[in-house]
Amino acid sequence: MVLKKRLSAILFDVDDTLIHLEPAITELFAAACVELGVPLREGDVARSMSAALAFIRSDGIRYLGDDDALWNDVLAVMLDACGRDDPEGKLVQQVWSWVKPRLHHEVYADVEPALVALRERGLTLAAVTGRINSSAGLLKQLGVLEHLDSYTYAGELGVTKPDPLLYRTALRRIGADPSEVLLVGDSSLDMLGAQGVGILPVLVDRNSHKKECEWLRIENLGQLLTLVDDPEKLS
Repeated sequence: MVLKKRLSAILFDVDDTLIHLEPAITELFAAACVELGVPLREGDVARSMSAALAFIRSDGIRYLGDDDALWNDVLAVMLDACGRDDPEGKLVQQVWSWVKPRLHHEVYADVEPALVALRERGLTLAAVTGRINSSAGLLKQLGVLEHLDSYTYAGELGVTKPDPLLYRTALRRIGADPSEVLLVGDSSLDMLGAQGVGILPVLVDRNSHKKECEWLRIENLGQLLTLVDDPEKLS
């Protein structure tokens, strides 16, 4: 897949593309289990994260407007994936009470310089996220929203990634044709969602875990600038 027209806009995924939890939710979950005396076997944490992501994609939309309920049930799914029975929900409440005050988002260091430089190049920039509930307030607090022309999240549309409606809505809000747009994201769902509506996807692989992928790949947003400045790499 290539860019068919001159680049005019870039859509960005949010979580693990522009911002991230520090520590990661898997680290917080594991630490909570240690603190509460819940033994975890090798592979439990990775397995629990896969189960949590699958749960959000399949049933997350019903938590629109209630992040606490979403997090409680996500953690319940994670505990279940680790083989922990919790019929009355007492353990998950303890885990959530430990995790919640430690949830802390940070902006990747390369984000603001890249967004400023891309705007200087005359590009329209927008965020499109699979979040069930809006993170616009969080992005504003972190100083990211001011660099964006538009923000679209899945929950407002009643869909989850990679539903085409999410990406078509983001395109409509910035008035762009898919043939002149890139989408930068960190997951295969981001890539498939973009491709599904004719947007050229770029995978940001910050941990160098996906070197053998089928998409354009960068390891940081500084490399995105290099890509944007060399149209031959996009066509």
